[in-house]
Parts: sequence; C-alpha cells; structure tokens
Amino acid sequence: MIKINKLQKIIGAVIITALVVAGVMCVWHASLTRAAEQKLHKSNVENAEFVQSLKSKDVIIKGLRGRIDLLEDALLESKDHLPGDLLKIYNYNGSADIEGVGFCLVVPENHPVTEKVKIVVDVLMKYMFKRGTIALKKIEQRGNKKIAIIELQETKKDPSAWRGIYFQGSCGGHGTTYTLVNTFLQPDYTGKWVDGVEFYYEGKPISKDWDHIFLHGTMYRK
Repeated sequence: MIKINKLQKIIGAVIITALVVAGVMCVWHASLTRAAEQKLHKSNVENAEFVQSLKSKDVIIKGLRGRIDLLEDALLESKDHLPGDLLKIYNYNGSADIEGVGFCLVVPENHPVTEKVKIVVDVLMKYMFKRGTIALKKIEQRGNKKIAIIELQETKKDPSAWRGIYFQGSCGGHGTTYTLVNTFLQPDYTGKWVDGVEFYYEGKPISKDWDHIFLHGTMYRK
C-alpha cells in the first residue's frame, strides 16, 4: 500500500510538472504569436503609410506640374500687359524625359538685340550651366541675317565642365543641345532677335564629330 501511494505521488508530480510545462509553453507560444502579429501589423501599417506617402508625393508633383502649366499659360496670355518682351529659357528634364520651358524672362522691348542676347547668356550661366562659361563673341551680319556667335569656355576652377559634364552621355548631351539651341533661337519669340546661332568651344567651331551633342554648323530660326 505504501509503495502504491509513493507511485501515485510520483505520477501526480509528473502530471503536475507536465501541466505546468504545458502551461508555460502555451503562454510562451501565445506571447510569440502576439509579438509576431504585432510586428506584422506594424509592418503592414508602415507599408501602407509608405504607399500612401508615395501616392501623396505623386499627387503633389502632378499638382505642381499642373500649376506650372497654368502659370505659364497665364503669363503668355498676359504678355501684352507686361512691361517688355517675353523670352524663354528652355530646359530638359532628363529623369522625366520632358522638354519644355524652364522659366521666362521679361526684357525691355526697346533693348538692342545684343543686350537681349547677353541677358540670356547671363541667366543660362547663373541657373543652367553654373560650372561653365558662355560668351557672346559677336553678332555677325551675313546678308540680311544676324548670326550670334556663342562660345562655350572652360574655367580654371572647373577645367572640364563642358567636356566632362554637360557634353557627356546621350541624356546630358541631348539636354545641353536642347537648352542651348532653343534658348538662343527663341522659336516662339516675335520681337527683334537674331536669325541664327553658331556655337564654338574654346575658340573653335564645334564640329559634327562630337559625341552626344549636336551644336555644329549654323542653325537658323524656323
């Protein structure tokens, strides 16, 4: 009888221990499950917030582009009320592959053509080609055509800005070509302007042998 009681006690202790362990395991498993669920929920929330932020940024960008278009249209429509002529600085956005007008300049309509071209030169160097130099060498009279001679020059501070940056790559070369050609030809401008443009680099005419850029020869307004 004593041995049976001892056996029962041992079995009871084992059962109690097993129950305790099982309880601990259940609590531990529930804790892990809860932690995993919380982590998953947090991840889902963060992902949702990230997606929403991207959508918000996309909406903002589209809104800004629309606003810019509206402002540009309004500016062009009000040209007759401006105290001068409206010149355009053209720009190419390589990341979005968008060609268009970067911004506009109001210049006195009675300004000589040379002074107008110099204003464009200064603005291009200040905002578009900060690391290089652009110079209006002269405006030649060829028959009944006025041709602007524009020279692109390197600087001592940055001796390879044009050759090493602005002329590099198909995207960079295209953007430089588009900006310079359209800005100096002003295809939509109705005021007095040059009839054509030629581009030089460091004292020599740019040839067609250059990769990526197309600034060779005399280009005329259409």
